[in-house]
Amino acid sequence: MTSVLGYWSDGVLDPHAVENAELSLREDGTGWLYWVSWSGSFLVHRFTWTSTENSLNLRFGVCLSGTWSLDDEKNTVHEVEERESDPRDVTLGYTVDTDGTLTFSEPVLLGLAGTRFARTTPVPDPTR
Repeated sequence: MTSVLGYWSDGVLDPHAVENAELSLREDGTGWLYWVSWSGSFLVHRFTWTSTENSLNLRFGVCLSGTWSLDDEKNTVHEVEERESDPRDVTLGYTVDTDGTLTFSEPVLLGLAGTRFARTTPVPDPTR
């Protein structure tokens, strides 16, 4: 079984979508789910994680939300406007296909992130 460790994006699978989600699963057992919309809104859900051969457990801790914009050099700038506790504990079944697609048994967060992600180049937490 291929490891879930790394950086994953659903935007790679649907590059024309008006929203996309990215999932970071770091080696130290921390990570985040980054949701962003063309409207200028974003959310970052930070969590700790563990996995077995076919399941992933996400223990959420905090959700940051706000707006993003581009500066004069076309860099993305995030302005955190709200920080809330996020005590959810989510366990998902998963597979990693031979083409590198990570597929979960159900949406990571209903309404924000779906079930399919592709491995992509890691980026830092946008709110740090």
